[in-house]
Amino acid sequence: MTRYFYSLDDRTRVGPVTLETLRSLVVSGVLEPGHLVFVEGASSWAEARDVPGLLAPREPGESVKPRKATTRAIGLRPIRTSEYASTPRARGMAIARGFYGPPEACPLRYRALAAMTDLAVAGLLLAVTIPAARWAAAVIGGSGAPMEGALGGAAIATWMAVVVTPWLYHAGFECSGWRGSPGKRALAMQVVDSRGGRLSFRRATVRHFAKMVSLATLGIGIAAAWWDPRLRTWHDRIAGARVERTPPV
Repeated sequence: MTRYFYSLDDRTRVGPVTLETLRSLVVSGVLEPGHLVFVEGASSWAEARDVPGLLAPREPGESVKPRKATTRAIGLRPIRTSEYASTPRARGMAIARGFYGPPEACPLRYRALAAMTDLAVAGLLLAVTIPAARWAAAVIGGSGAPMEGALGGAAIATWMAVVVTPWLYHAGFECSGWRGSPGKRALAMQVVDSRGGRLSFRRATVRHFAKMVSLATLGIGIAAAWWDPRLRTWHDRIAGARVERTPPV
């Protein structure tokens, strides 16, 4: 994968990032055609308008004419591979960001990996909470309770543990400073609201239980992310949230 760096002030480099990250910055207006970009393996920095595949042609069939690398006075120099991991400075060149670029909409494959990790963690928690809930139900019911009542109390306790444990696990982590469960955090993912802020516990709760809507439709609510510009599932839309990933490059 080719690595890219960019600079907004001709002095500070940001990166490495992916080409998709650069494109998202262009669309959002952060990166302009005149800003400098360095492509891995190049001999010098070039303006964004001269980077192949970064800017779309202005008219159908019109291509961007190649130009010479910029010769304006800048405080940047070519970057060697050995410097990719340098922090916080590389021989006098300021570095604004390390290995991670700006957040991007998270693809479903990473969400699936995070879900499997969280499923394993939640399973371990249920292995503790279910016996604890059944023990509490037995204590509350007393030893003299009829057999039918004891079995009913154990069933209710089990059901509550199965419902409450995953709810508090997901909603609690998503409204915390982590902005996501341990599985998501391990893959540099976070759940944010429509403005990019942290979810409230209420919104995180709505998102958790709205997953039933996505799953009840045989997964159509999850597959809907493939047709959404922000890769949102149905339960993301219902809660007014989205999942982002800060990708390593």
